Amino acid sequence: MPVSLAEVVPALLDEYTQKLLAVLHAAVVAELGSPRLKGDLARSPGSAPAKTAAPMTSSSGTKRPSGTSARSRAAGPGRRSSRQRKPSLDAIAALLREKPGIGSEEIQRTLGSSRSDIRVPMARGLSMGVLRKTGEKRATKYFAA
Repeated sequence: MPVSLAEVVPALLDEYTQKLLAVLHAAVVAELGSPRLKGDLARSPGSAPAKTAAPMTSSSGTKRPSGTSARSRAAGPGRRSSRQRKPSLDAIAALLREKPGIGSEEIQRTLGSSRSDIRVPMARGLSMGVLRKTGEKRATKYFAA
């Protein structure tokens, strides 16, 4: 009995999608275990580390002390303490492995961070497939993928 194209294409597409998702999932799991993710999520494999800035000089040509640009002096203290740093995606993923299905407010409370501090790492984790979410608005719950 001949098989129509309308029957074959959806079946092949479904099979291809399932295989692609399996490969992507394996790649994400492999990435989570790599030491590269521990410190720098933005850097892609094989890319060079960020270059250090040249020594700063004032308009008169004299060298300023390190970390004292006009911008940093106006903005306040230069380096933040470990308590002031934004949580990393690794910290959020570890928390979600311990407490799956918690909301954003619980994540903020547990990590001692604000909503704006966790927004970027959470968005990055969702786009990379490291985190997943269910629900909408205040009913959104997060899980480590």
